[in-house]
Amino acid sequence: MKKVDQQASSGACSTPAGFFMMKKWMVAAGLLAAIKSPAQKQVTVMQQSWLGLVQQVRLSQHWGLLADAQYRTVQHWAEGNNFLLSRLGGTWYSNSQLQLAGGYAYQYLFAQNGTLLRQEHRLWQQAQWTNSWSRARFQQRVRMEERWREQFATSAQKTKSYQYLWRASMQLQLAYPLTKKAAGPGATALLLAEEALFNLGKAVVYNHFDQNRLSAGFQVQVGSQDQLQATYMRIFQQLAAGSHYRQIHCGRIFYTHTIDLRRKS
Repeated sequence: MKKVDQQASSGACSTPAGFFMMKKWMVAAGLLAAIKSPAQKQVTVMQQSWLGLVQQVRLSQHWGLLADAQYRTVQHWAEGNNFLLSRLGGTWYSNSQLQLAGGYAYQYLFAQNGTLLRQEHRLWQQAQWTNSWSRARFQQRVRMEERWREQFATSAQKTKSYQYLWRASMQLQLAYPLTKKAAGPGATALLLAEEALFNLGKAVVYNHFDQNRLSAGFQVQVGSQDQLQATYMRIFQQLAAGSHYRQIHCGRIFYTHTIDLRRKS
């Protein structure tokens, strides 16, 4: 059976020097945004769990479909419902290194008492590159999201209006095999990733820097088409008030399943 290019791959630099150069740029941008924020800072520390299921369908040499569902808790790893997110889109495979994708996403954001608080509609577009150097695999993803967030007067009263803003993000990831075989059932790799997210639009006043995500963990190939990722992620997020921040310790488990419908030669 022909192997499928993994959707998660997205590297940008053909050398380690280029990879870490981009990473330094992202960190510097985040720190600069934090420095410009108000001096009085309030930081809330949280522990969350993120669970995700990703389905990829390869239709032809250049076209495919992508769907995923995510669930996140609020605090203490297992307490409360934070939000549910579902995403659907299409992928165009330019070659083995470049993928372009886009689609629609729908999000439920819950209040602390578990009732529905806010809905959000998103359009998203992204470009992904991947390159290899020796046994290491370098990945980069650039994503743009157009977000329509439902507004509310109180936790029990909605305004029936939506706030529009953009969000841009850049993710860099390094995968290094820990087993003799880099691919195939049982192949295990060390994952290191850095992602910076920025808010754009007239509605954004204080938190143009949205958050920074730094993660480390493992990826295991389960069978010929499935992958399991288990990582620890540290998130530093600036809230809309500008002086309020969140430091989130996150356990992240994502399972990816791929179906290849291409004709076999």
